[in-house]
Amino acid sequence: MASVQDPALDEIQWSAPDWVGHFGGIHENTVLFYFARSPFFDPTSNNAAIETQATYNPDMMQFLETRDRFEAQLRTMQGLECLVHLSPKDFGPEATIGQGVWVIRKQNRRKRAGYADEITILGTYFVVGDHIYMAPSVANVLQARILSTTLSLNKLLTTASSLPYYTPSLGHRYFQPISKARDASSVPQTAQASREATPMPESSAAVPIDTTIKAPSTTATATSSLMNVADTDALYESFRLFSKYEREYMDENPLIGEPGSFVFTSSKQHLQTQQDQAAKKAAQLAVPKPTLALKTAPTPEPNLPPSPIVKTETLGGKKSKGGDRAGQPKAKRRKSKATQSSPASPISAISVG
Repeated sequence: MASVQDPALDEIQWSAPDWVGHFGGIHENTVLFYFARSPFFDPTSNNAAIETQATYNPDMMQFLETRDRFEAQLRTMQGLECLVHLSPKDFGPEATIGQGVWVIRKQNRRKRAGYADEITILGTYFVVGDHIYMAPSVANVLQARILSTTLSLNKLLTTASSLPYYTPSLGHRYFQPISKARDASSVPQTAQASREATPMPESSAAVPIDTTIKAPSTTATATSSLMNVADTDALYESFRLFSKYEREYMDENPLIGEPGSFVFTSSKQHLQTQQDQAAKKAAQLAVPKPTLALKTAPTPEPNLPPSPIVKTETLGGKKSKGGDRAGQPKAKRRKSKATQSSPASPISAISVG
């Protein structure tokens, strides 16, 4: 039968209430000896060596009386040791005996002649009340956080991988398209019932005919609303693309070259210049040309018969102009139109004696 593996030290907590009650609580002179009873303590450390020597050598008992003497003796030795790094009084005056946090460090001391001791920290432990905890390393913390993040992302991607689908008309979506169901109102209601359940000629059993019309289900309503949303999204996307690329056309700047080395025929600035010139030309053609005033030819005068010349003889034997037409009635003139100027009327020369 396989043996059960002990849990990691940074995953357990340890306490010994009986020991705490026997030695009168945890304080400066007992915290290191209380820590030496926990599974976090290393029996090969200098702490265990001093305690063992004091058991057989009465002169060494003075180092076990106070914490200051005990730690001073540890600093004179080389090797693995456990020292108090922080005490409750370092956290504030409100900490009392039996309360607060004690921070103990396991470290390796190496003596160097003429230089300060080289200290290598191997672990950090907390004594809270009568419970002792081991502080996890930075690598363990990062490993636990990364593992938790990886598991959460794996669960998310596994769940999300089955949700999207792709169609050529709609692209990638998270709602599967369903064909629109026909509304019951659009189904023509005829007097003739459906013949779907009509028995075959060779069957003698009479099968009842279902003439009821099923009402549209809620699924059809939901599908219709989803399709309306899809249509709205497609319309919005079309307007967005038109607003963004309204001045660009596929045939204005074609590609030339071979696959892998395609280039545009013209630059974007050149195309913009051509478009501006075309717009100016179209604007010039759209402006109407000014009309010139036509000169009207003068209206020709109507052909009128010449006015008769009247000659009248006076009593003195003189003749007036008019000749033999004297004494004849005067010819009537044609009245001219209002818009035409009338010709000059003839003047009859009549001499009076």
